[in-house]
Amino acid sequence: MLFGRRLREIRRQQGISLSEFARLTGFSASYASAVERGLKKPTPSFICRAGGVLKVSTAYLESLAEDAPEWEQVRELRENRGLSVADLAEISGVPAETIKRIEAGQVLPTAEEIKKLAEALNYPLELPLAANKGFNPVSLGWQIRKIRCEQGLSVTEFAEKAGVSPGLISQIEGGYTVPLLETLEAIARCLNVSLASLLTEENNVDSVLAGLDEETRRTLGDPKVQALLCALRDCEAREFWFVLEFIAFFIRQKNTPANA
Repeated sequence: MLFGRRLREIRRQQGISLSEFARLTGFSASYASAVERGLKKPTPSFICRAGGVLKVSTAYLESLAEDAPEWEQVRELRENRGLSVADLAEISGVPAETIKRIEAGQVLPTAEEIKKLAEALNYPLELPLAANKGFNPVSLGWQIRKIRCEQGLSVTEFAEKAGVSPGLISQIEGGYTVPLLETLEAIARCLNVSLASLLTEENNVDSVLAGLDEETRRTLGDPKVQALLCALRDCEAREFWFVLEFIAFFIRQKNTPANA
């Protein structure tokens, strides 16, 4: 991984042997070696101690550890284990063509594909948070990550363009936090997409409607409701968010017991 390669480069530049580095950090040489070769993920404690020993910013090392897309991990892990794409396909059950596209950054791996590849490579590849929690895969964070990856931007590059930290981008993409409106607008500008396109996808409208009950679908067909939807189409970002916040407020009031 990028983290392991860069860690090894910095250590060697400072003339620190692997055994000495392990002694100074308090971790075993085998663990440090596995991290450098991309066979193990660095723990927060290891990153902190490594930064202190090498006199490198912990934030910088954390950004390297965060900026490790699944396809890069798959490719490097496969190569480190001396496996061809065909070998990995046979072991994991993921089609070879799919693996090639994942490694080339042409597609994002699904939760099931990541699980199969992680088992085949004996390495804990992280599942997208949306997949872990059963959220819709076109959630805000997933949409941002998908578009960023399609444009070939690393987390660090994208964060620099958006004027935020790599850690915040990782938090947003992982579904751990919801960005402020100003941050979301900056993200949309950097990706050269509209704010609305980050919130939904046109090809998912049918699936959304199919999940509504019959009464709600009839309500959507009401001319007054359609007039409101047409008005929303022309809203500016801040106006649109005001409407969403008002709806959320209404729902909270509706679900609050009268005696609360």
